[in-house]
Amino acid sequence: MKILKKIGLILLLIIAILCIYVAFLPSTFKVERSIVINSNESIVWNGINKLENFKLWNPWLLRDTATKTTITGKDGELGASFAWNSDNKDVGSGQMTISNVVLNKQSDYDLKFLKPFESSSKVSMAMEKAENGFKTTWSMSGEQGFFEKLIMLAMGGMDGAVGNDFETGLQTLKKLCENGTITGNDVIQTVSYEVKDIEFPSTLFASIRSKMKFEELPSFFGASYGKIMAVAGPAGVKTNGPACSIYYMYDEKAGVTDVAAAMPMDKEAKLAGVTWVKVEGKKAHQIVYFGDYKKMMPAYQTMSSYMKSNNLGDEPELVIEQYITDPMMEKDTAKWQTNIIFFEKTK
Repeated sequence: MKILKKIGLILLLIIAILCIYVAFLPSTFKVERSIVINSNESIVWNGINKLENFKLWNPWLLRDTATKTTITGKDGELGASFAWNSDNKDVGSGQMTISNVVLNKQSDYDLKFLKPFESSSKVSMAMEKAENGFKTTWSMSGEQGFFEKLIMLAMGGMDGAVGNDFETGLQTLKKLCENGTITGNDVIQTVSYEVKDIEFPSTLFASIRSKMKFEELPSFFGASYGKIMAVAGPAGVKTNGPACSIYYMYDEKAGVTDVAAAMPMDKEAKLAGVTWVKVEGKKAHQIVYFGDYKKMMPAYQTMSSYMKSNNLGDEPELVIEQYITDPMMEKDTAKWQTNIIFFEKTK
């Protein structure tokens, strides 16, 4: 009996040490593998961005050819998703949804496993120019609780669990791109924009605000900027930045908005018909857009998807458009630069 007790105590001690060890393991993980694909930009991009092509080189689907797969949404664009369901425990079931797209550079995905156990992570497929082709990188990152860390420890960590599969998948992708199975497009239709996190500086605006229908915006801005500048000059107030619009509300269904034509100024003074607005410095999210003002919707859709996928809320607290290029000086709309800035709602 004493021997059994000693064995039991030793086992408990081993378990306790193991639990302490697991508890101090990192709670985050990242797995990453890369390969150079000797093919053109369009083919490599379609290989990593199109979900239909992902089915061809997904290493886990090869383990169960009877796996049921479904693709919803417009393949390769924001919100499109790839779902799978298999009775094979090594494949399981889950869903991968495109959360961000930077054309010819990177596609990001929200990955959710449902079986054999529930978990979620972030996946990214990126490409960059390399000698004789494009370096393609597949990465996955996320968080792990105690139970997940314990399971992964037995498998050599997350890298040990899926690293070889990443390598197998990339080798298959390389083969399919280089042998012509995966093809490219002469013109890639996917349109998306890079979202950057920025520190918006504290800014004082002279503004004229009104609610109106969308079709009234051009004439409103033209008249309002003129009025602001007409009264600012005599008062000794100078601009210290590009003309802006501040959107407080934008109802696409009703076709109406609550907006202010705004000019950043160096100081405040009494100006007839002008309201002063102070936007405090804070973190924000920005897309640099080039093109006609009438064609900005895809940029806004990209920003909305970014906010949702990063749990930053469905609606921004404020949206500012900075008109970097003066359309009166530059007639080519393709060169018009607009900075689209979203502010999160204060929690």
